[in-house]
Amino acid sequence: MSGSRIVAVAGLVGVLFVWPGCNHEAPLPGEGSDRAVVLLEDTPKSFDPRLAIDAVSMRISKLVFAALVTVDNETLTPEAELAERWARDAKDERVWTVTLKPGLTWHDGAPITAADVVYTYETVMDSRFGSPFRDPYAAQFERVTAVDPLTVRFVLKAPSATFLTDLVLGLVPKHVLEKTDGRFADGVWTGSGAWKVVGVSGKRVDLERVEIPPPGGGSHAPRYLSLVTIRDEGTRLLA
Repeated sequence: MSGSRIVAVAGLVGVLFVWPGCNHEAPLPGEGSDRAVVLLEDTPKSFDPRLAIDAVSMRISKLVFAALVTVDNETLTPEAELAERWARDAKDERVWTVTLKPGLTWHDGAPITAADVVYTYETVMDSRFGSPFRDPYAAQFERVTAVDPLTVRFVLKAPSATFLTDLVLGLVPKHVLEKTDGRFADGVWTGSGAWKVVGVSGKRVDLERVEIPPPGGGSHAPRYLSLVTIRDEGTRLLA
C-alpha cells in the first residue's frame, strides 16, 4: 500500500490514526496518490445516525450522513448544512419552520425532501425502532410534519433554547429505508454527506469523496479513504 497519503480528515482527528499504509488482501480503491488509509482503534458498530452512539461510529456517520445543521466547535453556534433557513413562529415559540436548500440529492441521485426529514425524526422517536436517542427527542418534539417538499414544521412540547443544536441528527433516505423495514441493508449506506460508502469488507470500509476537486484546485484531501480496524496498538504502529 506504499504511496497512500497521510492526511488529517475533519471529524476523525482524535479518535482515528492515519498512516501511509498496511497490508490487506483486497485491493484498495484508487491510486496511491489519491487515497489515505485510516486505522481505527475500534470497530464501528453502525453508520446509521439514528443508531450510532460510540465515538468511532458517530464520527464516520457524520462523514456519510449530513444533517439539517452543524454546530461550530469553537463558538457552539448552529450553522446551516442541509437547511437553508429556519424561523420560529412569532405567535407560538414552540413552533419552528425549517426550509431545505433546493436541489439537494442523496448519494443515489434521488432528491432530498421534507419527507426524509419527517421520516428520520419519526423513526428515532418510534420505540419499535430502538434508537438510543429516542428519549431526548421524544421528550422535546411533539410532532414533525412536511408543509411542502422543502419545508418542515417542528412543534415542540415546550419552547426550547437548544432546538437548533438538536438538529445535528444526520438525515436518512425514506425512499431507501421504507423498503427494508427502516434498516439499512448490509453494506448499503445511502447518505448525503461529503463522503459515500463504496465498499464494506471484513474490517475495512472504503469511502469516496462526493465532490472531487479539479486538478490544481489546491485541495489536499484524498479522493478515497479506507477505514481499517486494528485494535492492537502495537500492530497499528507496525502497519
